[in-house]
Amino acid sequence: MTSRTTVRTLGALLALLVLLPATGGAGDLEISGWVGPSLPFYSQSFQYSPPPVPPLPGFGVEQVGEFRFDASGGVSFGAGLAWHFAGPLGVELRVDSGAIDVTQEGARFRVAVRPPAPLPPLAFDVETQGTITLDRLLPISLNLRYRGGGRVGLVASGGLSYLPSLDFAVTQELGLGAIGGIGGIELPTLPLEAGGQIDGFWGVNAGLGVRFRLSDAVSANIEGRGFFFGERELEWNTDRFPISPELGEILRQQLGPIRFTPGFFQATAGLSVRF
Repeated sequence: MTSRTTVRTLGALLALLVLLPATGGAGDLEISGWVGPSLPFYSQSFQYSPPPVPPLPGFGVEQVGEFRFDASGGVSFGAGLAWHFAGPLGVELRVDSGAIDVTQEGARFRVAVRPPAPLPPLAFDVETQGTITLDRLLPISLNLRYRGGGRVGLVASGGLSYLPSLDFAVTQELGLGAIGGIGGIELPTLPLEAGGQIDGFWGVNAGLGVRFRLSDAVSANIEGRGFFFGERELEWNTDRFPISPELGEILRQQLGPIRFTPGFFQATAGLSVRF
């Protein structure tokens, strides 16, 4: 399903929820809003394992430690509409916004070069550094919802979620040489890139919470919810590699792809109003 078709479908569902009270059927419309912290599921380590015999004459690489991507959460918020029938069951349309910050922890490579005699062997470090850009996650969900009665009641819902397209771009710069380069000569960097725009895709969500009725119409809510989406694999490319295509291909293959999992958990508090 294309993004345009998805937007139209969700728009039709929203219109249906808004118009349900006009049908005169038993039930009520509930509008909710919430805010709280988000906790992402994603983290990944990259280990460079060169082959036993260097494919380039006189060239060897050994990784010291590892570099990894770690995701940390931010503020999550959202809003939803729910139509409840005469009983505790209903349907819910919700939009959530979760912030995920992916950072890179660098690693160091030991590079050994053995030029022809009489030139002496040369060894230097490869420092990893990079930038990562990731949009906010904006899942749109259509759920089956349970709402318990009483002054304090259980609320639970779950169903399908659609995550619209987002940008996840990675630039990994492998800087050659120690501080200041070798002998004061600045050496170029070895850039690797991955990602770009990731197309929208489907997943699921589920949440459980407690409702505290403040009046006949207004309730306070606390909830924990998880959003689960499939893994997306992003290949590194070496289009901007300035030194050697062969060396760039070696690094690209040895690092392995980025396996990005955009799911996250959120713990929120909010208010709901019934009509």
